[in-house]
Amino acid sequence: MATLSVNLKLTSTNISNNEVLSLDVSSPTDKLSVTDPFISLAQITATTTGANSIIVPASSGIKYVYIKHTGVDGSGSGATAVLNVESADGTHIIELSQDEFMFVPIKASQLVQLEAASGTIVAEYAFFTKV
Repeated sequence: MATLSVNLKLTSTNISNNEVLSLDVSSPTDKLSVTDPFISLAQITATTTGANSIIVPASSGIKYVYIKHTGVDGSGSGATAVLNVESADGTHIIELSQDEFMFVPIKASQLVQLEAASGTIVAEYAFFTKV
């Protein structure tokens, strides 16, 4: 069994006229316990066909999933199209713009695939199975 340390920090000095945002959710004791199967940091070039870019297979165990739109296409040029995060039936569940990322738990039976809205997009990803 391994552990992941996760920190979330959101800050803004101009979120609204009279408010400053300072959200820091982290603690030295907050750890996520994980086990096999997992994929540590990897990359995939997503195309306009989501089924060609399956990054998390449907299997038992809740998965912690990290995905980042790198802002680069398959040839190394800039990519500004949306990266769609989809379920097995092609339903778009999350849209990531250039340089945006996500880290969320995904239910055990859920397959996760990536689809470029146009062209190709290099995505960075990892997943870890919850103990």
